[in-house]
This record gives sequence, structure tokens and C-alpha cells, in this order.
Amino acid sequence: MKNWGMNMTDDAKRDDRLENLFAAARSAPPEPSGALMARVMRAAQTEMRMRAAPVRDSVFARVLAVIGGWGGVGGLATAACAGLWIGFAGNVAPEGLAYGLADPSGASVELLPEAEVSAFLDGSEG
Repeated sequence: MKNWGMNMTDDAKRDDRLENLFAAARSAPPEPSGALMARVMRAAQTEMRMRAAPVRDSVFARVLAVIGGWGGVGGLATAACAGLWIGFAGNVAPEGLAYGLADPSGASVELLPEAEVSAFLDGSEG
């Protein structure tokens, strides 16, 4: 084993000096200043007052919580859009609902044919 210029007595002296430093640090623990303690106490009292005051949610926040938050709103919006699409498409086979989405040159779907609109406006059934 190589000797790097240190022997056991040098290590023991270093350990003793380090242990003396640790002992000195343990004998005089640091104390926080009075200004710091005043700021901490002021912040704690403010926090306690804020937690003691009742928080009133708005009607919108309560309804949003009942629905399930913004995730529930997104699900309801998706279901509403799907319902409108299926309702306007009418009684069409499922493969006809997406016809033309994959191929833009496909046939167009007329959601409200003119004959039905004119019958609706005239008040007659037809």
C-alpha cells in the first residue's frame, strides 16, 4: 500500500480538530432573531384568521363541483355535440354518418332538404 505522506497520527489529529469544532457548535446553538420571530408570528396569525373565515363558493362553483369539474363539462359538451350530429343526420346507417370524412371528394349530406324547410315554413305537412 502506498504512503501518500499521511499516517494514522495525522488522521487522528484532524479527527480531533473536527470533533472539537462540532462540540463547539453543539454547545452554542444559533438563536433566531427577534425580528424573524415577529415576522413568523405575524404570518401565522394572518393564516389562522384566513382559515377561520368561512369561504363561500359561488353558485357556478357549486354547480361545477356537482357536474364533476371541468372534465365533466367537457364530457357533457362532447355528448351534446354528438347528439346534435346524430339528430341532424337522422335515421342513417352508422357507416353513413362518417361518409365523406375520410374522402373529401365524397358526396355531401344535406341536413335540411329544401322540401322539408318549405313545408315547415308553410305550416303544411307533406
